[in-house]
Amino acid sequence: MAALRAAQLGARTCVIEERELGGTCLNRGCIPTKSLLESARIYTEVQKGEQFGVSIQGASIDFAQAALHKNEVVGRLRGGVESLLKAAGVGVLAGRGSVLDAKVVAVSGSQEQEISASKIILASGSKPARPGFFPFDDDKVITSDEILQWIELPESLLIVGAGAVGVEFACIFAAFGVKVTLVEMMEQVLPGMDPDVARELYRALRRKRVVVHTGTKIERLEIRNQGIAAEVSQGETIEAEKALISVGRQPCSQDLGLEALDIVLERGFIEIDEHLRTNIDNIYAIGDVTGKNLQAHLASRQGEVAVENALGEEKVVNYDVVPACVFTEPEIGVVGLTEAQALERGVEVKVGKFPFTASGKAQVLGETAGFVKIVGDGKSGQILGVHIIGPRATDLIAIGVLAIELEATMESLAETVFAHPTISEAVKEAAEDWLGRAIHLPQRKG
Repeated sequence: MAALRAAQLGARTCVIEERELGGTCLNRGCIPTKSLLESARIYTEVQKGEQFGVSIQGASIDFAQAALHKNEVVGRLRGGVESLLKAAGVGVLAGRGSVLDAKVVAVSGSQEQEISASKIILASGSKPARPGFFPFDDDKVITSDEILQWIELPESLLIVGAGAVGVEFACIFAAFGVKVTLVEMMEQVLPGMDPDVARELYRALRRKRVVVHTGTKIERLEIRNQGIAAEVSQGETIEAEKALISVGRQPCSQDLGLEALDIVLERGFIEIDEHLRTNIDNIYAIGDVTGKNLQAHLASRQGEVAVENALGEEKVVNYDVVPACVFTEPEIGVVGLTEAQALERGVEVKVGKFPFTASGKAQVLGETAGFVKIVGDGKSGQILGVHIIGPRATDLIAIGVLAIELEATMESLAETVFAHPTISEAVKEAAEDWLGRAIHLPQRKG
């Protein structure tokens, strides 16, 4: 994204990449995971077709085909990235880059060379954390990188960590009939997210027969002949064929020459100012390696802003209006402040909420789990946070992003006309509930 924006603005641009073009999101993250989630969704829809009058006999999952489709999608999109860079005149060098000084980057690979540039942007990303406590072997004890290479399903899977990665894979493999156990050290799934949303997802996971242990620590994990065995803090032993360790990500900031230039790091993440500059004026950093918010869409926006600033602008990124999406079933989309965060900022908090059970379109779809929750300033009515769990939440959250970005009020959202019958009406209804006048909910007393 940074290179393409630079080319648009007329800068002579070069990308150095040691792996596949497109980075983690395209090759080992968002896209392949969502492809498998779509396979799981279709399989689940087929199984519940009879309630809609559609009977399909003998439906089964061909995981090898699902994996093949995933790889084909990734390949097409990767080819698209390559074509875009070529069309824009961006040079692409295969190899590993390291900064020699403030204006020179060395490239090591099939050919050794040095590239001079007036401006440098570091976008080296992140990788799955591999704590030494776990006996990783790339077969039975793995990370999200290795699980995406599977072409066969295990009978059972232990997932350690119930963040976005952990719960998404729990939904995928539970839908495919794998016996899934999910262990989270914190007291809720999706730590840090709105507690109401976390509780709703917990119930959904249980309905999928995922065994969920929160407030639980892995005391020991060992590899055995037939799989793995994990001893947990409650004294129980959990056995499974495979174990996915999804306990976070770590920055790829090693061996980039940063220490020699005294570029400031914090826990391995590159420190940047509001304009995305490092402590070296002409060197910028974007994406996961900055540790701001490990989201591909934020990395893309940072890339655009960094380029524009490198070419003379002084723009900033508003980190308060970056959505987070979790592609579970039901989906989750959140943006802005939770109730707790708003209270910490001294805001007089008021909340509106609308359940999908009261949505006509959700009833039609047979997807009534979840709700829309809106956090607002009780004095001004300004929208501060939107938290959605339910059908198409990852698309609906764009409404919340735009509302917060434009500093909209509950009144303005409630008075906006939404098409009927649509899932999006639930967002408007939540704003109406905040105002105490939701038409499709029982009136509040007092």
